[in-house]
Amino acid sequence: MSKEELRPFEKEFIDKTTGVLAKYKSIKDDEAYTYDPERIDGVELINFRSVGDHMVETTEILNLIIAPIWAKNGEFTDKTNDWTIAKTQFENYYADKEQKLPNDMWHVPFKLAFNYCTYDYKIGAFENLKNYSNEFISYESALTKFQDYRRNTIN
Repeated sequence: MSKEELRPFEKEFIDKTTGVLAKYKSIKDDEAYTYDPERIDGVELINFRSVGDHMVETTEILNLIIAPIWAKNGEFTDKTNDWTIAKTQFENYYADKEQKLPNDMWHVPFKLAFNYCTYDYKIGAFENLKNYSNEFISYESALTKFQDYRRNTIN
């Protein structure tokens, strides 16, 4: 696709991801590289919050991150309970593939992932999230969400 064929906001989208892509290319074939879950390499593409009726805040976040191959969604970054979510995703990934668990869950191949997270909550009651979703989405879906976001923030 030539530059003339780029969709609206696609150049901006691509430009924002350049640093993460470069980092990924520099480590993807390095077998000695160990993922550092305390320092997630990525870029924020959308971080939108709006307050609506009855003081309900809606949040929409889209990031491009480098993630372990076993990560199912961005929840693997949750440090609570000694990385319980990460451990579960790790174990499930290899169980589903009927493969032996690697010795180190952070010393595995990596992938690039668009992580999309949305939720609503009543201000003052953050522990009661509604409509929560946290998933990895395709390039096309991420670009569409970014385009919609940019169209809405320009006007």
